[in-house]
Amino acid sequence: MDRHWADQMFVDHSDIYLRFLEAGIPQAAQEVASLHTLLAKHQIASGSRILDLSCGIGRHSIELAKLGYKMTGFDLSPMFIERAKQLAQEREVSSRINFCVGDARNIAEVLKNSCFDAIINIFTSFGYYDEPTNIDILKQCHSLIRENGVFIMDVINRDGLVKRYSPRSYSHFGDILLLQNRKVNYETGRNITTWIFHKETSSGNYQKELEITIDHRIYNLHELIGVFAQAGWAYREVFGNLNLESFDMTSTRIVGVFGA
Repeated sequence: MDRHWADQMFVDHSDIYLRFLEAGIPQAAQEVASLHTLLAKHQIASGSRILDLSCGIGRHSIELAKLGYKMTGFDLSPMFIERAKQLAQEREVSSRINFCVGDARNIAEVLKNSCFDAIINIFTSFGYYDEPTNIDILKQCHSLIRENGVFIMDVINRDGLVKRYSPRSYSHFGDILLLQNRKVNYETGRNITTWIFHKETSSGNYQKELEITIDHRIYNLHELIGVFAQAGWAYREVFGNLNLESFDMTSTRIVGVFGA
């Protein structure tokens, strides 16, 4: 049986995807300033225990640790976690962060002795699996949160995406050229994207390195509220991006806040 695309992308070929996460480091401080505002608004004070689910290389965990939060970063990729530890040490916040390798599908077992005041999940790091599994991940997260704790999720807004949808695109990240071929399955609400990575050679040409097809559930707001509700979470509020602008159907993101 073929390995799930998330394992292929984030474990088997994490060295390639690492470039995308590194490119996001400069934006992390501003994004965390907004997260800090939201956490304070929902009575999650500095010093609280926060789980950064699918933390990648820890760019948000590190900035939150600088603000005094006690962080746990959790990610599928051993390479990302090692890089996160290195960055935390460089920024002198290692004492306030515990980084952990694990599969979100087993998060309650991996973190069974933990209890958090808040959970964050940033950069469309949800919806990787079938719907029962996605909901089960949220249920497991609910078992790890204290009463009146919150879950802040940042995902792409399907309604906004469809309005601006492009079936093909390309982008550069260092010496990597990424081509993406996309198709939305409107019956299932899933975005099927083939990512084709090319690496620049010494001669200036590009050589194909990797091709992975991503089958990713994307949500509009009422669907996201629905899957959280099935997992025991109560909807609190929403914003259209991490600048905390008002949400509408054309918003690029859904930044939802849900209570335990």
